[in-house]
Amino acid sequence: MPSTKSITGTKATGTETTEFTSIVSKSSVIRRRIDVGRLQNILLIWLDSSIDDSCADCQNTIKQLRQVITNIYTYTDADQCTQFIQTVNDNKIYLIVSGALGQHVVPCVHAMSQVDSIFVFCSNKKLHEQWAGEWPKVKGVYTGIPPICDTIKQLVQECELNSIPLSFLQIPSVDTPNKNFNKVDPAFVCSQVLKEISLTSTFDEKSIKEFLNRCHDSLYDNERELRFIEKLKRHYRDQIPIWWYTNHCFLYPMLNQTLRIMDVEMIMPISFFIASKDILTSLRFAQQVARNPDLVGVLFIMTIDPSQPTAPFALISDVSYNHTENEILFSMHAVFRIHDIKTMAGSNHIYEVRITLINQSDKDLRGLYEWIREETFPDEKGWFRLGMVLTKIGQVEKAEKLFNILLNQPSTEQQKAAIYHELGRVKYCQELYQKNLEEVKKKL
Repeated sequence: MPSTKSITGTKATGTETTEFTSIVSKSSVIRRRIDVGRLQNILLIWLDSSIDDSCADCQNTIKQLRQVITNIYTYTDADQCTQFIQTVNDNKIYLIVSGALGQHVVPCVHAMSQVDSIFVFCSNKKLHEQWAGEWPKVKGVYTGIPPICDTIKQLVQECELNSIPLSFLQIPSVDTPNKNFNKVDPAFVCSQVLKEISLTSTFDEKSIKEFLNRCHDSLYDNERELRFIEKLKRHYRDQIPIWWYTNHCFLYPMLNQTLRIMDVEMIMPISFFIASKDILTSLRFAQQVARNPDLVGVLFIMTIDPSQPTAPFALISDVSYNHTENEILFSMHAVFRIHDIKTMAGSNHIYEVRITLINQSDKDLRGLYEWIREETFPDEKGWFRLGMVLTKIGQVEKAEKLFNILLNQPSTEQQKAAIYHELGRVKYCQELYQKNLEEVKKKL
């Protein structure tokens, strides 16, 4: 058997990659599947020299894990596994490792920031608890898969919350001359443009159905998510979008992942950020985060004046799927002013940050919005505008993907000519970057 296997729809066979087309119906194969790595911020790696993908026990183990984590890779070789971990940039890793391999692998990967949690899976718990206890990211030593799945379920929500995109920037005075657009956080710029585009975009029933069909194809062996997709198809109009978004399903992590990495192939009109009104709930999340040596816990204490014209927000406990949590929904691109940052009493790993939701009539904030809008091709429309913005801020690979997607959509000859023109600009930027990179290498 190969020493590595992706349980996400492709299988490594030497130097070639073949699709698992036999698992899905013919009509499903024709549709373009969603890469499962885009459905969740987390990927799971199972490393064990005894893994045999033809073994019924191994297949059952993977099936159980897939009910919790969508994106799974299996490895039998420790070196190959470590090399793969080093290539992961946009996801957090949960690593399940055998006791025998864990003693050698954990010291090698523990300091890697992409490794979030480690689970030791063995037959002799007492034997491996001593060395495993020396590493903070090791969540425990387990002799069965169900307890691992239960622990992962608890950790997934925390990891997704930690991955919600935030931008920090200095708002220049409206009177500041010669503002430098290149110094503005690109994520902040993109989120403003994306919000403007989302508010003017419409999606018909056909678009929603096509999207759900693609999700169905990607989650073909996750029974829980498939049931949810069918429920979504039949009853989408029976609930408001907030209810579906806050449900325990793939939508929440997928939408957050899409925004976090600005995935141009998956961007949808996402306009929500979830926070909690309950300080004890918020503090509990911060304390749990602080246990990870790569992270610090941050408790945001928000001040909001409902009488002022701020970004839209609402307490949604009555309409959310999670009625027991006092969640507050903020419009995407809500801006807060930081007043104070200090460590919490009795803890050097948890910070208390006091912030205030900025009044939308704030002169400097309005000036910033207007300036960004002027710099981001306000006369252009829709996704074409976003592509031009991505090129301007240097994210040319994402711009190229977006323009190629637009080429495959119905358009006039004039529109296609404009897209080809922008692709030419992208190519010029790529060649210029490569030329500059080669010059720097020569000087080094």
